[in-house]
Amino acid sequence: MFKLETNFNENKIHQYIEKRIEQRIAEIIEFLRVKGIEYTTKARTKVLAENPYTNRTFNLVSSVGFAIVRKSVVLESYFPLLKTGTEGQKKGELTAEKAAKDYSGSDDVALVLVAGEDYASYVQDNHDFDVTKMASIAFANNLRSLWRGKE
Repeated sequence: MFKLETNFNENKIHQYIEKRIEQRIAEIIEFLRVKGIEYTTKARTKVLAENPYTNRTFNLVSSVGFAIVRKSVVLESYFPLLKTGTEGQKKGELTAEKAAKDYSGSDDVALVLVAGEDYASYVQDNHDFDVTKMASIAFANNLRSLWRGKE
């Protein structure tokens, strides 16, 4: 008969697994960053192209952006200021932070896509003014393709 003895350190195996998980999460965060910038660029371009009125404040377009969230904490946000849209930029960041709290207690990583101005959904729903709709659909379709292995 023979005797089998293990020659490994359980703690080192655990550390290795944790390290690999964190590396994968970092890759996911980078992917979300790239896609978030794509989403923001598409949405903002559409808002500026379809602008049916004189844009005096640039608050609506400055409120469009994203945040990457993990464990209900905003890791980073992206709301580039356009001209004088400081108020819109702040509203976008606050809206993303409020949405991050919805992930409280979760270990998930999430990309929160928002238009923070109060009237964004009103002009989109009632005046057929695309603020984030097409960019959100494109983002969702992109993710579906990715899950199916088509990208």
